[in-house]
Amino acid sequence: MSHGKHTRVLLLNDMEKLDKTLFRLEQGYELQFRLGPTLQGKHVTVYINYPAAGELFDRHKFRCLTWHNPTGKEDDSDKYCKLELQISGSYQYYFTHENQKGGGGYLVVDPILRVGADNHVLPLDCVTLQTFLAKCLGPFDGWEDRLKVAKESGNNLIYPKLNFDLRYKVYT
Repeated sequence: MSHGKHTRVLLLNDMEKLDKTLFRLEQGYELQFRLGPTLQGKHVTVYINYPAAGELFDRHKFRCLTWHNPTGKEDDSDKYCKLELQISGSYQYYFTHENQKGGGGYLVVDPILRVGADNHVLPLDCVTLQTFLAKCLGPFDGWEDRLKVAKESGNNLIYPKLNFDLRYKVYT
């Protein structure tokens, strides 16, 4: 039995603000940006901060995606930009037309977690995590009582953050 490539399609529409919508995608999928009806016939450029092959991620560095036109026709009905999702993380995209920002949003590529000697894939829904700032837990001898609530709530990972960057002061 042959397994085809998984593809997800994101329709772009003029002035559609999707910055409060989370698009959650999986590694190994192909993401296609396609033009919605409000952008048909317009010269649209799509930018994303997902790194190109061999490059490191930089949140502020966006690159332009190339349009593919599989039928070679002069219309916009089947053209798309594609992105092979191989690196987990959160990314931002936006598009322009006529030198104006037309819209944009965010997407998250989920990591693939592997456990055990056989590299069994652990679904992300199996991980429940709570982070604590160590300096907010009080004296060390009182941590057990404070962390017991997180344990009894069903968390399977408790992360006390010990080293803290002074540029991001909490409760000061």
